[in-house]
Parts: sequence; structure tokens; C-alpha cells
Amino acid sequence: MAVINVDGPVEDGWRRITDADATGGNDAIIVTLAVWQANRSTLSAGTRPIGLQVPNDVQPDALAAALEHVELIELTFPKFSDGRAYSQARTLRETLGFTGEIRAAGNFGRDQLAFLVRCGFDSFIVPDGDDWRLWLEALSEVDVHLQPAADRRPWAQLLRSAG
Repeated sequence: MAVINVDGPVEDGWRRITDADATGGNDAIIVTLAVWQANRSTLSAGTRPIGLQVPNDVQPDALAAALEHVELIELTFPKFSDGRAYSQARTLRETLGFTGEIRAAGNFGRDQLAFLVRCGFDSFIVPDGDDWRLWLEALSEVDVHLQPAADRRPWAQLLRSAG
């Protein structure tokens, strides 16, 4: 599994935990929402980096109390036609002010990367067997945007006004 961001491939130093093992060690871990809820006091008291894997049917407001304790939120696209993670990312950035990493996982395509960035995603899990370089190229295919978004890049009207 390769992970990329807008600059290229990144070393994925995160380890996925699915059970009570979440309470020991110092390495960076990604836990499911259920594991976080069951071990919140222990996990938030530690010094290890915590990531949170969030299903796309969870309302971002339900994560508000966890945001100060996590450095990464992994949002899942269970199927191509389900885009609720777009809204989750945008709410996390614009409404809840989350400044950590938001990672896309699951069933999404290269043609969606520019839109994912616009909604606030920072990194992406590239499907096994795919060339990450092709995914990275897809990030540069759109360079002018028609409206403001979570990434705060200037949009067409501002660019025209600036000359």
C-alpha cells in the first residue's frame, strides 16, 4: 500500500490497531472509532501520535472532542458512488478547524484527487498494484478552480481580478 500527498510518496509510519493493543507502545497508530471510544482516556493521556479511522456514516460533529488528541483522520470511501467523505473532510476543516492530516482510503479514483484536495484531504492511499506516479500526475491536471474551497487556493474570479 502506497501513500501519497500533493508532493509525492510519503513514508507511512502509521500502524493500524484494531483491538486493545492500542494502549501499549509509543509508535504512531491508527485506531478505529470503536477502539478510540473504548480506550479514549488511555489513548488521549499518552504521548504517541494517534490517528482515527472514521467510517463515512459518522457525522463529523461527533468527532469534535477527539480532534485535539488526534493527528490524522482517515476517511473511508466504501464504494465509488458514495461521496460522504467529501463532506466529512470539508466539515472537519472549515467548521471544526481540524489542522491535522486527513487521509482518503477506499474506493476512489485518480480523477477525484483534485476534488479531494479541494475538500481538505492531504494524503491518499493508492490501491495496491497502481503506480503512484500516475496518481501524482492526476493532482496537477486541474490548476484553475471556479469557486473557493477548504484548500483556500485562489479561484478563477480572484485570479482574474488580480490581473
